Amino acid sequence: MTALVTTEPKLMLLDTMADQYRLQPDEFSRTVRATCGLATATPEQFAAFLIVAHTYGLNPVTREIYAFPGKGGGIVPIVSVDGWVNLVNSHPQCDGFKF
Repeated sequence: MTALVTTEPKLMLLDTMADQYRLQPDEFSRTVRATCGLATATPEQFAAFLIVAHTYGLNPVTREIYAFPGKGGGIVPIVSVDGWVNLVNSHPQCDGFKF
């Protein structure tokens, strides 16, 4: 008698990020493509963009990160000022700023 082993289905990055913002994956994909300079991006370019956004905890919908056309084709992920503020403020060694 063999034991039946069940595993949870692995969530894909698009599913994970869409869930984070309470959107369906296709809705999240359309929104990010339309607002972040990715309207003509290939699936691979879009995936690379999402990997960078997810790795650094940046929100593409609020323009913390967006895509810029690369000189040799493709896209280059660009972190906006708001994205840098997010990165700095979320760093454990950041203890605030005085202006």
